[in-house]
Amino acid sequence: FINAITFEMRHPLSAIMQCADDILECYPKADNHFSMPSADRYAAILNQTLYAAQIIAQCAQHMRQIVDDMLTIPKIESGPFFITPIDAQPESVVSHAVKIFESKAKAADVNMTLHVDQSFRNLNINWMSLDPIRLGQVLINLINNALKATRLGLESPRSIKVILSASKEEPCSAPGNIQFGTKLTKEDPRLIEDWKLGSTLYLQFSVADSGRGLSEHERSTLFGRYDQASPRTHIKYDDSGLGLLISRRLTELQGGAIGLCSEPEKGSTFSFYIKTRRSEVDSRRTSLLEVFPEDMRARPSIGRLQSALNSGVPAAAIGLPGKPSLRELKLKNAIADGLHVLVVDDNQINQKILTKLLQKIDCIVNVANHGGEALDFLKKTKHWSAGKQTPPNSAETQHLSANLNVIFMDWEMPIMNGREATVKIRQLETSGTLLDRIPVIGLMANVQQQQIQMAMDAGMDDVISKPILMAEVMEKLRGVV
Repeated sequence: FINAITFEMRHPLSAIMQCADDILECYPKADNHFSMPSADRYAAILNQTLYAAQIIAQCAQHMRQIVDDMLTIPKIESGPFFITPIDAQPESVVSHAVKIFESKAKAADVNMTLHVDQSFRNLNINWMSLDPIRLGQVLINLINNALKATRLGLESPRSIKVILSASKEEPCSAPGNIQFGTKLTKEDPRLIEDWKLGSTLYLQFSVADSGRGLSEHERSTLFGRYDQASPRTHIKYDDSGLGLLISRRLTELQGGAIGLCSEPEKGSTFSFYIKTRRSEVDSRRTSLLEVFPEDMRARPSIGRLQSALNSGVPAAAIGLPGKPSLRELKLKNAIADGLHVLVVDDNQINQKILTKLLQKIDCIVNVANHGGEALDFLKKTKHWSAGKQTPPNSAETQHLSANLNVIFMDWEMPIMNGREATVKIRQLETSGTLLDRIPVIGLMANVQQQQIQMAMDAGMDDVISKPILMAEVMEKLRGVV
């Protein structure tokens, strides 16, 4: 397992280092005389650095997915891991997942289609009680793998077909067809209770590709724990070998199973099914775009939402809008200019990244290295009770705002961590030493329900996961300021 993961991490790391060197080579060294480049040279520098930045971003995303997968597996195997059913339309979930890859498929000259089987129509299926996030996670993994296998194949025409079907009886293995493996994970108890509320059905999702296919040995080990079918199977399917394992666990938690049918040089069909029940919803609800955000807000745990954000499922797959531009974010979130923000983090790189994001939306930013420094900073603001302020020095005076609007507080820090600092801040507010309540947003590298509850109990107003994205920063600011 360690060999497989380090192998997958080494490639993007090497690319990042190379791109960083390329960027540095564009500029003169410190001991060299700097002269203004010509227009052509300046354009070449811009193109080279832009290309390098794009590669770095792609590699970082790939590495983040590997890390997310590594963190997901122990959650599934040891808990807590949540499958939360809501009212959703299966056809919409599949359609959104396919749309994510339309442009990528077109660029690779792959014809990708969605087919709704007659069995689905015959059962008159519309709204069902299921978890669209976890369903989307499995679909996206299989479609992405199929696209990768098909692009590397020499077959023409290249094609991927996504099929949605349904049945009243549980699907089973058949000779010459999909072979489902033995289940290793028990069904989620919450789903078992949910299935009692209505008539149950089985929804089956298949992804067929025209790639090179897999041998019998590769098929037998593909879904094994941390196994790779062969030293080069990752080139065909599933970079690290973790995605298919996670997909297997997710389908089994939902009362289903995953399997495949494949032959060398004849392509592959990966298929999974889940157990679900019919649901009756308000007739005014007409699409996943309408029902999903509403039901997510009604869920009791904000950790569930955070889990969705970290699951690797693009927003479009579950009916949410894609990543907006900075201008769109500013218009949508309507955050006032000139907010004064204190960033508390012991990692200087994290400080710089968050500071830069906040300055893009016209925030005034100060930084502290741990909770103790954050408390010292508060003593220099107008929020500290009269007669108890510590006079700021001249450098601080230039940046000090009349009001401190919000604190971004890292959870893990030396000397005084985020939890301890937040508890102390709330105690100072209760005693009257701090005259105003200052919102605190926690920064966490690995957000889990237990940590979120601890943060809320300590007095934090919200949490945000690392790596930090502009959309999340603005959403959290709007929620607390």
